[in-house]
Amino acid sequence: MKYYDLRKEGKKRKYLYELAEAETFKVALPAAIINSACSVHGYISLINGVLIAQKSYQWDGSSVPLKKWYRWIWDSDKYCKIASLFHDACCQLMRYGALPTYYKGYVDNHYRELCIKGGMGKRQASLRFWVLDNFYRIKVQTEDQRKILEV
Repeated sequence: MKYYDLRKEGKKRKYLYELAEAETFKVALPAAIINSACSVHGYISLINGVLIAQKSYQWDGSSVPLKKWYRWIWDSDKYCKIASLFHDACCQLMRYGALPTYYKGYVDNHYRELCIKGGMGKRQASLRFWVLDNFYRIKVQTEDQRKILEV
């Protein structure tokens, strides 16, 4: 995977990484989802069981507590940049209603598998999975659930 580290540009940004080229993932979901196509803002799409994150897609990496205070010492995303890209893209599809939220368990488990594949220890990957499963359950809201404000 080729990406830009936006932290090194010196500006305060919402996202930490940006893809330098498109990245694809095989996604094992039921036939109803696999045989359909959906896209969000042209940057991520799920077509025939393949998740595609286009060039210039930005994501914030893994949500690790206190990450911003010790990132100059230790890169908490060292072994899981691909995993965090996959997880963030799938959660974004869920937020926009393009992927049903009941697939979050599958997405979290696949994040764990990608962390291990990236070189992270099984214990640390399992701990991250446990945190995702227990504390970020409510984090994925669809667009319709958010309160719309008007002036």
